Amino acid sequence: MGFLKFLKRDKSKNLDVDFDNFDVPPMPPAPSGMEGKDFENLPELPELPDFGEPAPEMEKTEEKKKLVSEVKIPLPQTMRMEEAVLQQPESFKPIENTEDMKTDFEMEMPEEPMPKIKEYIPEMEPEPRRTSRAGPYERFSRGAIREEMSILEHKDAKGPVYMRVDKFRNVLRNVSEMRSGLRASNEILSKLTQIDANADKEFEKWKNIMVDMQKKLVFVDKTLFKGDKK
Repeated sequence: MGFLKFLKRDKSKNLDVDFDNFDVPPMPPAPSGMEGKDFENLPELPELPDFGEPAPEMEKTEEKKKLVSEVKIPLPQTMRMEEAVLQQPESFKPIENTEDMKTDFEMEMPEEPMPKIKEYIPEMEPEPRRTSRAGPYERFSRGAIREEMSILEHKDAKGPVYMRVDKFRNVLRNVSEMRSGLRASNEILSKLTQIDANADKEFEKWKNIMVDMQKKLVFVDKTLFKGDKK
């Protein structure tokens, strides 16, 4: 690759290095027993064998590596297009107030009123009136209520309220009838209570008679069948 080119060293350039001027540390002290002895008696190192010139296959591989490192790979077209899109043109100006802008859809479409939905309420059928004959007491109470309602109509009138003589007589007659009816009902209630008290007394007498009769029957049973039991 091209970006790894800096890792390779150019073999054509020779390094001019003065090895004599290097700062070399002093020699270490000789081991014990070797002081004052020279290294002349040491054997010489063996010579390295001659391997000859490098094989042609190795040279071809090195040339291929050089060619591959020098090749420049162009960027794909899609990456160039993305860079061009990301760059804003100079004539571009951002819009500040976007609230006042309306789209074509909002300007063309008119506002239609919402249709009114009619609520259907079913009509309730009236309940049939039950016709029944009113008793005498019910008729009397209805008449009294009607008279009282007619009297209450003059409640908000200012000044004295006058009543005709015939109506006043009717009121007195009705009051006397009510009193007589209350007396009769009171007498009936007193009779009922008396009958109830008499019934309790009669029941108590009948109970005492039955208890006395039971005792007598037990005594007769014991006296008559006394010998048979033995």
